[in-house]
Parts: sequence; C-alpha cells; structure tokens
Amino acid sequence: MERITALLFLLQATVTVVNTGSHSMWAFATFIHGQTQFPEFSISGFVDDLQVLYYDRNIKKIISRSQPSSTKGVEDIMLLGANIVIEDMYTYMIL
Repeated sequence: MERITALLFLLQATVTVVNTGSHSMWAFATFIHGQTQFPEFSISGFVDDLQVLYYDRNIKKIISRSQPSSTKGVEDIMLLGANIVIEDMYTYMIL
C-alpha cells in the first residue's frame, strides 16, 4: 500500500497542466507617400490586442515592447530576421 501511495504521489508531482488557450497575432503596416509628420513607412505588431513590436522607417529599427528575456541572443537574431522581412515589405510597397 505504501508503494502505491508513493507512486501516486510521484505521478501527481510530475504531471504539469499547460493551458495554451488561443491567441491572436497580427500586424498593421502603413505607407504614406508625401510629406507628413508621420514616418513614411511603419509597422505595429500585436499579440492579443497588445502592441509588442514597432518599426519606424525613419530610424530603420524594430522596437520591441515585450519584457526582456534571458535569451537575448536568440531575440536579437529574430529581430534581425524580422528587419529583413520588413525591408522587403517596404521595397514591395514602393513599387
């Protein structure tokens, strides 16, 4: 009986419940031709209606609005990849 109790306790301690739920991710890009007070090209990225990324063509940099993480190197590589995609989007929009 003690072995069964110990086994049940171990199983209960190792089971982790993960609730993934559902989330939405979307981006809003604007391209304005002509002189305005706004950047010519900008993108805002959202997850669950919260802004997590912003790109301004004037500074040519992605600004992350998320919390800093311990995987800074991986995050930098992802932002570099996103920067390449954004520049391609800009090139396509000006054609």
